[in-house]
Amino acid sequence: MKPLPGKTFNDMENIEKHFPLVWSIARSFSRESSEDSDAYAEGLLHLLNAHRTYDPERGNFATWARTLVVNGLRQWRKRRSSRPLETCEADPVE
Repeated sequence: MKPLPGKTFNDMENIEKHFPLVWSIARSFSRESSEDSDAYAEGLLHLLNAHRTYDPERGNFATWARTLVVNGLRQWRKRRSSRPLETCEADPVE
């Protein structure tokens, strides 16, 4: 998708202001602490998409961002849940 007319990715201050929101949402979607950073990275991608597609005439940016991040993390969780678990073989303990 192309940015709306007059919008750019240079508005880093507005994006960075929402990092804590993404972190809190991401932590609620991760099942264990080792998944926190993966969920956060996925959430940040959706935050960037929210900034790119945001139309100020349709409402508040934080509401739009939350919606896109939550929906994106739902899809992320579903994809991760449908993958078979990776197994590794350990050396026998002597």
